[in-house]
Amino acid sequence: MTVEHDTSDSGNRRNTLMRRMIINAIVSGLVFGYLVSLMFFFLISVTDSLMAALKAWLLLGLAGALVWVACVVPLLLFQNAKAKKMCRIIESQGRVLFNGPAGHFRGMISDGGWLYLTDEGLLFKPHKMNLSWQDVWIPNAMIVGVERYKNMGIVSNGLLLTLKDETQEKFTANWSREWVRIINSELGLS
Repeated sequence: MTVEHDTSDSGNRRNTLMRRMIINAIVSGLVFGYLVSLMFFFLISVTDSLMAALKAWLLLGLAGALVWVACVVPLLLFQNAKAKKMCRIIESQGRVLFNGPAGHFRGMISDGGWLYLTDEGLLFKPHKMNLSWQDVWIPNAMIVGVERYKNMGIVSNGLLLTLKDETQEKFTANWSREWVRIINSELGLS
């Protein structure tokens, strides 16, 4: 069973994905900023009043969050621009049904990059900051099952693909539930 996705649908998905990534960057920036500045709270509370320490913690946490966001958001925008360019290249050969940032496990090593689901298969393109720069291509005909798993036993962002030769490929991806739904829908699994 195939679900029709036109180019505008693919563009809308990319835009939604980018908005989600920026929101995640802001939230993680706040967490990062306030956790890092917690040390200053304790240092100031020892030498000054608790109110002064709390005020410093709130300001330093916000400053840390702003620095985090100022560093991460341009990186996300750059990554998104590269992914759009790659999507156009891939779409010249077939439809891109879904894509997003992902990691691929080779044993204990995880390579970061971008995962594309096309009408022909699953393509993982690692970025150049990895130990391995080789693309991973899994034709749709090789995939017999896909399910979510907990990465490191706690984070539900894993994709576990079972292949015809009974091997398994592990990926991590944001919105793994949607990845599983779309792959199952496209390949007629589950």
